[in-house]
Amino acid sequence: MQAIASLPYLESLGVVIYDERGKIPDAISFTRRIPSFKISLYRSLSLSTVDNNGIVNNPFDAAINILRRFPVPCDRLTVEIPILLGGVALADFVASLADHFNISDNHRFSSRHLRRLSVDVSNLEPSNSAPLPPNFLQPFYGVPFTHIDLGFFSMCTLDDDALDNLSAAMPNLESLILGTRGYWSAPPRASLAGISSVLRNCRGLKQLGLVFNCSIGALDFGLLPVNKAITALSVGVSSPNNPHLTSIFLSRALPNLTSVRIECLDPELVSKIPKYLADRFERAEWWRGVRLKA
Repeated sequence: MQAIASLPYLESLGVVIYDERGKIPDAISFTRRIPSFKISLYRSLSLSTVDNNGIVNNPFDAAINILRRFPVPCDRLTVEIPILLGGVALADFVASLADHFNISDNHRFSSRHLRRLSVDVSNLEPSNSAPLPPNFLQPFYGVPFTHIDLGFFSMCTLDDDALDNLSAAMPNLESLILGTRGYWSAPPRASLAGISSVLRNCRGLKQLGLVFNCSIGALDFGLLPVNKAITALSVGVSSPNNPHLTSIFLSRALPNLTSVRIECLDPELVSKIPKYLADRFERAEWWRGVRLKA
């Protein structure tokens, strides 16, 4: 393994753990940061544990353990977990990354040096854990992230203030994907005003995915920020229940928008949620109409 770490042109590295018997890689040292490191957990290493939120076999703990033993210095960290955990588990993971690896070292994993963070999920069946705290990314405020991809977790609890605070603390974001890859029964709390805050605070955004309720909130149409770089908007479970004003907002704030995407179809939910297909079809038709008017 040490020979791999010494490769002068190494661009990316991945560690795959298939089951609880998988061996964590031996500790090695790196001479420089690499662009990308991915941890794929097909089963959790933290077995037979249940916390107060009902989370069993938390794979985030396994990811932290791997980073301690295998502290790959990188600009981009991707963690792939086997099951969908709730907001508290994600918030704890973010806090652990920021706390345990708050060092400035080009030869070890450092949360200060991260520029991209992604968490992928293999099984999207929702858990019954507590919802996501609105300020869950606060431990990373001040770190100059350019890409955040947490599309597999429900972000319906984030309101306009949370989005404003998040985007103001991370003005270098070029890509922000929050909660748009899954189907959530809870209605999103953020309004169009929250989307406007993100566009105003993060002027370099090129990719955006957020869930929102399409109400106006404290939005001032006379002071809308304009982003000409975004051509596709991911909206997840967002329902355009205010299609006229939503069309005006999109045409002014995102003048080069060509497509609006809802969450991907989840075949497993068809039998579990009777109204899932009808709801998804209705939202798809609504957004198609909104985009045509924009």
